[in-house]
Amino acid sequence: MYSNTAVALLADVIAAASGQTFEARSDAFFRSLGMTHTSFFPDSPALAGSVRAKGYYGGTAYGPYCLNAPAAGGMLSSVRDMARFIQMVNARGRTEGGRALRAASVEQMITRQNPAALDFDFPIGLMWRLYDPCLAYAGRYCGHGGDRIFMQVLLKILPDHDLGVIALVNSAEGSGENLEGIANRTLELALEEKTGIKKPSAPYVPVASDRDYSWSAAQLNALAAIYSTINNAAEAGTSPGTTFNRIKAESGGLLWMQKGKFRENAWEGVKWVVPRKNGCFSLPDSQEYQYEFKDVAGRTVMIEHREGRAHFLAERYVPAPIPAAWTGRLGRYTLANLDPADNNSEMTGIGLNLMSNDLRLEIDADPVQGDVLVLRLLDGVYQAPLVVAPVSNTVGCMPGGGRNFAGAVKAVPVDGEEQLQFLGLRYRKI
Repeated sequence: MYSNTAVALLADVIAAASGQTFEARSDAFFRSLGMTHTSFFPDSPALAGSVRAKGYYGGTAYGPYCLNAPAAGGMLSSVRDMARFIQMVNARGRTEGGRALRAASVEQMITRQNPAALDFDFPIGLMWRLYDPCLAYAGRYCGHGGDRIFMQVLLKILPDHDLGVIALVNSAEGSGENLEGIANRTLELALEEKTGIKKPSAPYVPVASDRDYSWSAAQLNALAAIYSTINNAAEAGTSPGTTFNRIKAESGGLLWMQKGKFRENAWEGVKWVVPRKNGCFSLPDSQEYQYEFKDVAGRTVMIEHREGRAHFLAERYVPAPIPAAWTGRLGRYTLANLDPADNNSEMTGIGLNLMSNDLRLEIDADPVQGDVLVLRLLDGVYQAPLVVAPVSNTVGCMPGGGRNFAGAVKAVPVDGEEQLQFLGLRYRKI
């Protein structure tokens, strides 16, 4: 499955296997591709004399910054060098200087590697995304994007047609949606120019299904529950993901209350969805998004259908009694172990900090569905309430990833006091 942590660890694997440091090995590989101004390390000789882009927000320049896990998103490069990378992929490992990778290795990278039942129609290769709804008509696709506060980048390749595009923006106001549109439109025009293949003029129209009025109160109540997710649908390029959902049965349908990013106390949104004769639910006046409740691989999950494809959306969570050890930890926490060299403090002043400075462990109470322990992120870009399912007196997992890999929070002793460890950071109670 997709994992930045796994890629960060892979750098150590490469170093051990090659007998070189990861910096030396990766720089040598880039040079073999003709990428002479590219490295994962800002102090690399390969970048000597290079001008690094700064980021902008509100007309003010920030940075440049570097990432503390280089292999998982720290590569510094240029459009010209990335064009050479695209050429290598389309040439299945060949470069002007010879073969850099075996053709079979490149093919494996852009072949689906996640056939697990709960991954549905979200195919990924070896870190490559293999589906883009806007380019589905163009044959095989592989691509990847990334961002670092002010920087956003998209790499998209159509390997059946030897085409590719790299698009970058260096401002916080630069819309990812606009960047996506620029990259997609570039490939659409290039594909038409090269092959004559045009993008279909008619957008995808979902197969309409009449409303089903036969659902009984008991059938609707059977679906009513708490559903937890880790934004997989957003990763799949469909609807914005939320992290905590309460679905309640009402006469003739379901009331879907969502808590998610960018809110502290209010419900992010409320949707009223009604049953359809195809077994899914949708808004009364739109069937662009359809939602299915289904038992898959031993889990009760909520599936989103859009543009003919299915994506994991959320997993049913049945609250259990909250242990006294955890209720005793309720309250507000503040970041305790931030590295002074980190830019989080600088970003906090403009609301773009990626790490929350403050958390609150609280109970989201409901007399019918049960109380849920929630870890709420109170500031920064990624504010969200996260369901915490205690598995011991010191560890709570966060359900909703489908494979129990969604994350965890842990109580740890530090210099005689207990702190909460979350996302590699520690928080002190205040």
